[in-house]
Amino acid sequence: MSRTMRTRVRKALSDQHLQTAMARLMPLFKLGRQLGMTGIDFKALQQELHQVKEKAIANLPQLIAQFKQNATRAGAIVFDARDAGTANNYILKLAQEHGVKRIVKSKSMLGEEIGIREHLEHVGIETTETDIGEWIVQLGKETPSHISGPAIHKTIEQVAELFSRATGKQLSTDPQLLLDTARETLRRYYIEAQMGISGANAAIAKTGTLVIVTNEGNGLMCTTLPPIHVA
Repeated sequence: MSRTMRTRVRKALSDQHLQTAMARLMPLFKLGRQLGMTGIDFKALQQELHQVKEKAIANLPQLIAQFKQNATRAGAIVFDARDAGTANNYILKLAQEHGVKRIVKSKSMLGEEIGIREHLEHVGIETTETDIGEWIVQLGKETPSHISGPAIHKTIEQVAELFSRATGKQLSTDPQLLLDTARETLRRYYIEAQMGISGANAAIAKTGTLVIVTNEGNGLMCTTLPPIHVA
């Protein structure tokens, strides 16, 4: 273990807020997973998805070419970005050409990796995360702590404090109140945004279309309300 890793581990173990958040989370996480998998042959589904993925990887160049052709035919503009800088600059240029001042963003791991939100914010384009976990992390000026649970390191008390600061209201730790507050606050951003950014869970080569899966509905709002959608 490197010195940097040891330092980070010691810091995490001594972080009382983090330890409290994880202690509260794990029993609920396990229960939720069990309930979600009820009646599903998870192993069989996992194997099927693995086979689909392996087949796609083996034929990736052909599938990418097919996707580009069909997506273009469907009306999309497909841009090949060779690296993070190229992708960020293309999106920034697109936003500037259309006078975009406000952007809403659904969860995107690629977007996180290339730092698209920070790139846009650096030049004054307001970019708001709409996944609640990602929004919490954005309000706290932090980075996500988990691929599917960006804010699992936060206690509900910390979330209430962040939401109170963002809205100018003194909010309690009632989960439903915090959820309603997030929904009400983010609604304005959806309506006023001129561009929506999302990831894609799958790209369908045969049709040139994207599959986007969310459990909050924010993906649908980001991709349909703003006049420009970037994925």
